Amino acid sequence: MEVDGAPARSCILHAGACAGAAIRTIEGFEADAVMAALREAFSAEHALQCGYCTPGMLVTARDIVLRLPEADEARVREELAGNLCRCTGYRGIVRAILGVLEARRAT
Repeated sequence: MEVDGAPARSCILHAGACAGAAIRTIEGFEADAVMAALREAFSAEHALQCGYCTPGMLVTARDIVLRLPEADEARVREELAGNLCRCTGYRGIVRAILGVLEARRAT
């Protein structure tokens, strides 16, 4: 989820702390072009397994793409450190993010 435009871990965020904040869950990104590219890349790179971590990974990935357009693999992995995935080993997730970053740099 996103709180006031920044990724947040919904699993540890107390609802009371969100009073007055702008909240956007994964469903709120339906018309977002960057999120659409990330969803496609996650699918192509088999970065989707059980789906439990996917919303948080996608929101964090979008933040990486927009905030760190020159990020390399090491930086992407560092930025993902707060998101836990037990299924993919992060390889596909990292490849997906790097692919979107590369495509955006090429335009």
